[in-house]
Amino acid sequence: MRYAPRMLPTAIRVTVRYDDEAKIYWASSRDLRRLVTEAPTVQALMARVLAVVPELLAERRATARRGVVSRRRSIPVRFSVEATARLAA
Repeated sequence: MRYAPRMLPTAIRVTVRYDDEAKIYWASSRDLRRLVTEAPTVQALMARVLAVVPELLAERRATARRGVVSRRRSIPVRFSVEATARLAA
């Protein structure tokens, strides 16, 4: 069976959530399925994501079939924070 090379995303959307029980922020992305990381603050989480994404992109490049080499380019990382607040009725 032949597989097509994995293309690099044109943008990376990262969803940030807060785990109230663990008291941490965590992030995941549908654009980079292996991206799951956590940190105590949103700022620390964003820094962690920006540190991990190049590693995941390098892995994706290395696993591409038939020696396809992609040019290095700037890829925007967009953060979306999901939050829930509860109000007393």
